[in-house]
Amino acid sequence: NASVFYEKFGVSTRLSYQYRSTWLNSIDLGEPRLDRYWDDRPSLDLSFRYSINDNWLLFLDANNLSDEHGIRYLGDKRYIYEVEGFGRSYMAGVRMSF
Repeated sequence: NASVFYEKFGVSTRLSYQYRSTWLNSIDLGEPRLDRYWDDRPSLDLSFRYSINDNWLLFLDANNLSDEHGIRYLGDKRYIYEVEGFGRSYMAGVRMSF
């Protein structure tokens, strides 16, 4: 994981990169070629906050900016059995506190 952030004058922003290496999800004791793996997956996220004053905050969160997919395979990367992708996601809003 790596993050770069900036905070000053009511602005707070962060850009984060996360990398998850390939990992073994389940073992088939009878056939190692049927062991299930999740492929490696990077992810890039951004968050932005702006405090208007002590009571009001504007925010934006953007996730999976690189539009990565989750890939699962059996024993060897040539034998993919599932690919999932949810695309990029964004959430923006205003927070109020008293």
